[in-house]
Amino acid sequence: MTERATFPEQIETERLSIDIYKKGDGAEFFRILQENAAYLEEEMFEVEALKSVQDAENYVEEMIASWHNAKRFVPKVVDKATDEMIGQLWLEPRWDEKVFEVGCFIVEKMQGLGYVTEAVKRAIEILFAELHTKSLEIHTKETNTRSIRLAERCGFRFRHRVKDGSQNKTGKPVVMLHFQLDRDRD
Repeated sequence: MTERATFPEQIETERLSIDIYKKGDGAEFFRILQENAAYLEEEMFEVEALKSVQDAENYVEEMIASWHNAKRFVPKVVDKATDEMIGQLWLEPRWDEKVFEVGCFIVEKMQGLGYVTEAVKRAIEILFAELHTKSLEIHTKETNTRSIRLAERCGFRFRHRVKDGSQNKTGKPVVMLHFQLDRDRD
């Protein structure tokens, strides 16, 4: 894997199209953040940070630039049946270690239908086979049971927990769980 390796700009699964953002996607991204704000606010800084469609469009343009610079790959996840954006993946490389952190979200009404597992499993295939990644990680709050189950379903193993020094909205310390999946797993 080189500094200029890149994740494909468009991949498909049976039900999903996983694509690089395009200029103009900010309005749809902002809409799904707003519609799912209560559900997403503890997990995504973007819910509070993006106050307008223009803010969301600026975010989309930043994600496009990051993709082309191979700094991070943040594709939108689109339901092929409706052609609607239903979430996003977050693939953050540490090139020197050949490690990627994997993150994702899906709109609340699509939770529990296997879409996130489908998207993450396809991303895992590509990261290992095409980008020759050594290891993948998922970092999630210990209160995020869906992400914990996702990590387990996709073959990640629990490695450790870390208090990150922050607090949630109720004042409790945030504890992060770290999961890992190695390319050369047994």
